Amino acid sequence: MKTGSPRLVALLLLIPAIADAQLYGNAIPAELLNLQAGNVWFGSVRDHSGAFVPDATVILDTGLIEYVAVTGVTGRFRLVLPESTVLDEVMPGCAKPGYSGSVMRLRRPAGDALSPVELTCLVD
Repeated sequence: MKTGSPRLVALLLLIPAIADAQLYGNAIPAELLNLQAGNVWFGSVRDHSGAFVPDATVILDTGLIEYVAVTGVTGRFRLVLPESTVLDEVMPGCAKPGYSGSVMRLRRPAGDALSPVELTCLVD
């Protein structure tokens, strides 16, 4: 193998990206999601009547990167942020076409724990 081969360089550039990848969606078994270390954010999106809203977008903005999830058929989501994420630096948001606004309710973990954080989003 030649030193500096384009294939080798490309492979080395992909390794960090693969290590930081997250898996989402209804088809991913919970066991795979639990293998990732980090701060867990979970919750739901509901409408004014209290019904769960599927296919709503949930965004957790850290100022450096936005983590995005889409609620499943049950109106729930789960995201794993890096362990270094500081809870007070995360700006949550949610949206769904056809709804004009949203209100977020955040439930912090007990004590000084960083995880899990529950986010309930109410859309109008």
